[in-house]
Amino acid sequence: MWYRRTDHFLCKGVQKVYAIEIDPVKIEHAKKNCQLYGVDNVEFICGDALDPEIIHKLPELDVVFSDPARPPKEERRLISSITPSIEDMINAYSSRTKGFAFEVPPQLTPERIPFDCEMEYLSLNGKINRLILYLNHLKKCNRSAITLPSEDSLCGIGTGEIPESEIMKKFAYEPEPSVVKADLLPELAEK
Repeated sequence: MWYRRTDHFLCKGVQKVYAIEIDPVKIEHAKKNCQLYGVDNVEFICGDALDPEIIHKLPELDVVFSDPARPPKEERRLISSITPSIEDMINAYSSRTKGFAFEVPPQLTPERIPFDCEMEYLSLNGKINRLILYLNHLKKCNRSAITLPSEDSLCGIGTGEIPESEIMKKFAYEPEPSVVKADLLPELAEK
């Protein structure tokens, strides 16, 4: 867990957050960021997120959100390169929750994600920024796209076929990268 400036939004509106990180230096950074943003509902745990002793100490959880480590350099981003793996996290925490969300490399395209999940692509100021996978009851659709800072969103199944419409004939523009990456051009055309 690396607590970035934007992560404080994950802590708002919830009673308690358990942040598990193996690197004590990262925990200190996260604590400072919590102070900076007025977040006081986080309990930091220094250790391995897959350690059975740590997991056993946790109460039942609404959602497990994991931002797994990825190799610093990879020619092609692979979901199999992240650690801990999504499968390991689900196996380790399935007795504590049914809700799982994972931040994975945003370079991954939908066909390279082997899970039944919602793939939420986020773009910030016109550049692809994040990809969050929502599993189980957190899944609201197959693919979604959110543009920031406007917070416009699009949710759909991503059929890959763009219907011909009068609006599309009149205008040509470059859609937000999150819409393109999520393969939601047909849904955008319908809007």
